[in-house]
Amino acid sequence: MLAGAIGSSGHADSGTLAAIAVGLFVVAGGSWAVSLRLWPYTRCSWCNGTGRNPGSSGRRHGRCWFCKGKPERLRRGARLFRSKRWGGGK
Repeated sequence: MLAGAIGSSGHADSGTLAAIAVGLFVVAGGSWAVSLRLWPYTRCSWCNGTGRNPGSSGRRHGRCWFCKGKPERLRRGARLFRSKRWGGGK
């Protein structure tokens, strides 16, 4: 596809490059949306999925302040794709 976009002068047409860029953007967005649908949860970035305070020592134990002890977090945009409108959720 890219080889056909490059003319005999060795330079690509700007409209063709824009179409390729838009196509890549659409493919990347679509794959992100599918991954959100298949894997809506991620680990807490603060405690790395343990649910415990990462600074715990002998004096300070407890839950992670970021995830409140529930290490699975919804990824950004996961609620949109799990709604009834998109065929998911309850």
